[in-house]
Amino acid sequence: MSVIGFISISTMLLVCCGGVLADDRIIPSNWADSDPGLDTNPASLFWRDSLPTYMDADAHGNPDPRYRTEIRTRWTAQNLYFLFVCPYENLNLKPRRVGESGD
Repeated sequence: MSVIGFISISTMLLVCCGGVLADDRIIPSNWADSDPGLDTNPASLFWRDSLPTYMDADAHGNPDPRYRTEIRTRWTAQNLYFLFVCPYENLNLKPRRVGESGD
């Protein structure tokens, strides 16, 4: 990842996680010796060493526990990894295009 790419992603995360960072909280990120295969299981070997941080407020700092999001992060010499675990009200695995009929 280039330095510019890293700065762009870091800036985006800071803006998106404003509710967490507004309280001067820190999101811990643990070192990993090697890059893993992608795994979204928070109980997996890679992710279980990462302490979760929770975001449960909107961008203005107003609490909204319906959308409480767990954030985990790890880093290696080459990459920074994030895992977001959050609820949803509707799951759209195959979004329909305008004018497309249902199955």
